[in-house]
Amino acid sequence: MIKRTFTEVNRLKWRFARIISLPRIFNFLLYLIDRIFPAPRAKARPMAVMIEPTNKCNLRCPMCPAVIEGTLGMRPDMTADFFSSVVGSLSSHAFYLALWNYGEPLMNKNIEHMIKCAVDKKFLVEMHTNAQLLDKLTEKAFFNGNTGVSGYLPDKMSISVDSINEETYRYYRKGGELSILKNNVRDFILRRNTFKLSKPWVSVQFILMKNNADEIEGTSSIKAFAKDLGVDDYVIKYFSYRGDNLEEYLPTKKNLRLKQGGKNTRKLCTRPWNSTVVLSDGTVLPCCYDYSNEWPMGNLNTKSFSEIWNDVPYSEFRASLISGKVPKICINCPGKSFGTLFSK
Repeated sequence: MIKRTFTEVNRLKWRFARIISLPRIFNFLLYLIDRIFPAPRAKARPMAVMIEPTNKCNLRCPMCPAVIEGTLGMRPDMTADFFSSVVGSLSSHAFYLALWNYGEPLMNKNIEHMIKCAVDKKFLVEMHTNAQLLDKLTEKAFFNGNTGVSGYLPDKMSISVDSINEETYRYYRKGGELSILKNNVRDFILRRNTFKLSKPWVSVQFILMKNNADEIEGTSSIKAFAKDLGVDDYVIKYFSYRGDNLEEYLPTKKNLRLKQGGKNTRKLCTRPWNSTVVLSDGTVLPCCYDYSNEWPMGNLNTKSFSEIWNDVPYSEFRASLISGKVPKICINCPGKSFGTLFSK
């Protein structure tokens, strides 16, 4: 297996001055204690947070857990005021913010406010998108017509592609068009470079599956695709999902599959001590791999994050990991690598 060479720390190290503060440094030191002496009650607070702007999506990808389990579009969009409140309550200790979960973030009408708010709170901001709607936001929020406005831009933007073949793309990204993605991304990169903006770092992402393994495995065609778009990076990941009918999507070659269970559960997962997930309706989850909300930790509409972080549900979840009684949601987790097979 090709070892992973991409590290966000390396790519974003010049931005660390923006995010460093004494409270965040102190929180990191507390996390080191949690790492060495894990306990059900965490000493540190999360350093990374994933916030779901919306549960809606303009595509119906057949392998998406939200599509399979029928949860897509079931939650209300997060409001601008609620987002500001959540980010404000986390900004003293958290420094990385992922703006997505199960839904297309660009479908939330307040997405530009969310990015601006997070940047103002000195977060490193990453957004994941299918790029089908990127053109509608490009002028309105990202570039403000003919004037580059980097304050509205995330630090990194990753784009789901999965196939460079139009037919295969339509199969996996139902409702989307590869030609639209390419046009939108090229235009975005052109504007970013024209305005000589330092961000966002843009990457295209491919998930290894049965129908795209041949075009992805060699990486040469992926390299050419990324170069043609002008993006900075490409990432290839394993397919990971706990549901039924996996064989329909898993690559035929065993070495291109994420190993199921066993090895992925032997080491203590540190995510419940260093990160958290907030859904668009305010529900707090311990991990983004909790597709079905099996482990809700609480809701920010009824409790503060400080109350939720070391309340009974979170403490019991951590205790189960420490004792080796791994929850169902963890069985096929790709772990610390996030299932990454290769990254440029």
